[in-house]
Amino acid sequence: MNHQTATQMKFVLYSTDQLVASDGAGFWSNDEGWVEFKAATKFTLATVQACNLPITTGQDAKWIMWEPSAQPEHDGAREHLQITLPLMAA
Repeated sequence: MNHQTATQMKFVLYSTDQLVASDGAGFWSNDEGWVEFKAATKFTLATVQACNLPITTGQDAKWIMWEPSAQPEHDGAREHLQITLPLMAA
């Protein structure tokens, strides 16, 4: 596992349901909606903590850590790290 500081970490939004329904487009892009991994928007930890998850068919959207060396395969994304972030009080 890569030892990054919180400010260096990047995350992408992933949905298995969207991946299956959209022929490989299971990652969120702020510009294009659901896209393939290479076009996904990379989010900072601060943005992740402030964002709402997008609506998905199966309500299964989740944050996963983005690492270029762990790019998922087209026919089925593999999750290499899933994290749960605590809700931040305003």
